[in-house]
Amino acid sequence: RESDKVLAVYLAKMMQLALRRYSTAMDNDQSKLRQALMDIVDGLQVSLNQRRTIDTSYLQQEHICVKIKFRSPMVQLPVKYLCNAIEDEFRRTVAFEYDSAIVCFIEVSEEQAEDQSYLPLLNKRLNPLLRAFDSCVGISDPFHDIYQARPYYFQACAAMENGQLFHPEESFHAFQD
Repeated sequence: RESDKVLAVYLAKMMQLALRRYSTAMDNDQSKLRQALMDIVDGLQVSLNQRRTIDTSYLQQEHICVKIKFRSPMVQLPVKYLCNAIEDEFRRTVAFEYDSAIVCFIEVSEEQAEDQSYLPLLNKRLNPLLRAFDSCVGISDPFHDIYQARPYYFQACAAMENGQLFHPEESFHAFQD
């Protein structure tokens, strides 16, 4: 029926509004941590309060930087909602929107960092979440010092760009490759 189209459009708008509201209900400490990491990735000097937030957080382990970029500009889900979904999927993860993409800092164990066993696990756990959104993922090498996140962000960017050039049929591109 003709009225079904109008109803579907209305329901879609209401779902987007609900997702947008859910995604903005953030934990204050987590949002401070996101902002501090955005500043580090931007190359800005972090403030004393941001250093306290980082130093009292769980960011003292090995991490990888993951950049997720949607190939199609037609993705309608709010990016903040996807960031929250990624943070729910991986414990001790910080995800945020940056430069028209999602940037995640995901904790990996020292053993996973040494034998690169995090790559198949990451592929397995992110794939269902991103399969519907024609996306490309760049993954950096593991690193320990979160204050050095900027060069590892650039590694994830390079992995994505080079991966798309040499293997456009694949979605996951590690910097080591």
